[in-house]
Amino acid sequence: MHEPIVTIDMHTAGEPLRIIKSGAPGPVGQTILEKRRWLRENADWVRTSLMWEPRGHADMYGCFITEPERADSDFGAIFLHNEGYSTMCGHAIIALARYAIDEGLAKNSDQIKIDVPAGQVTAAAIAEGGRYIGSEFVNVESFATAFDATVAVPELGKVSYDMAYGGAFYAFVDADSLGIDLTPKQSTDLIQAGKQIKNAIQAIGEPQHPTQGDLSFLYGVIFTSQAHENNHSQRQKHQCPGYGRMPARRERSREVPFPGGAFAWSGGWIAKVAFDQVLHRDIGVRGMEDSSRVYQAVRFDAQRPLS
Repeated sequence: MHEPIVTIDMHTAGEPLRIIKSGAPGPVGQTILEKRRWLRENADWVRTSLMWEPRGHADMYGCFITEPERADSDFGAIFLHNEGYSTMCGHAIIALARYAIDEGLAKNSDQIKIDVPAGQVTAAAIAEGGRYIGSEFVNVESFATAFDATVAVPELGKVSYDMAYGGAFYAFVDADSLGIDLTPKQSTDLIQAGKQIKNAIQAIGEPQHPTQGDLSFLYGVIFTSQAHENNHSQRQKHQCPGYGRMPARRERSREVPFPGGAFAWSGGWIAKVAFDQVLHRDIGVRGMEDSSRVYQAVRFDAQRPLS
């Protein structure tokens, strides 16, 4: 009889994170990317057992905790979801900052270093009066690889997009140019368009990471639009990954916090309008640090004081 797999479920403003604590085969490899590859090729049953129904659902997200790759890191993390294994996840890092303090994985709550497939991320668990109130993190370097590129998409015609990286590659598309509003009423249209655009871009070639082939793929499509009835931002963002399997598909629209896409967007936008390398580095890499505090990753015993 196999040892039971023990998990802890957390969330970041509603986005789930199922952390595999024990019972699953430990990934093999020297680097996080090697361990990610080993899991995909040798123990994918763990992902499908925990992410798919009946234990999971179409929007479930998970994480393996591993030994760190770098000498100065506290631990490593490999992300998994309905369709496969992602390379970076902002909402998971926000949750892991809380988890690391609760479980004693990090000595310093202000500098929790985590090795992920995209590189090293530094997070912090924020506390006031001895109680956890949120997390922040400094991401891997964010950069843009294409501006105003075009792709022919069936039913949509020629679509213009920017390509940027924030731990994963995202294509950014102006929804206004397609006549689609970023509202819940048009979520079906957003999902369909996101899937079509992603497939069309992948058909002409995946984006290329400058150093790692395993990071060279398009993770999702993010729609932007001129803000309307929105007092918080000059732009609205709606993310449609366009990946999934039947019958529980993950081609969906997201309105919950999505820090990874925000890093890619901010890094690409700054590079596009300012071409200031210092500004690009500060905003593209650190831009979510303060605002991510409001995305609280809590357990069910959220009021327990930090140890």
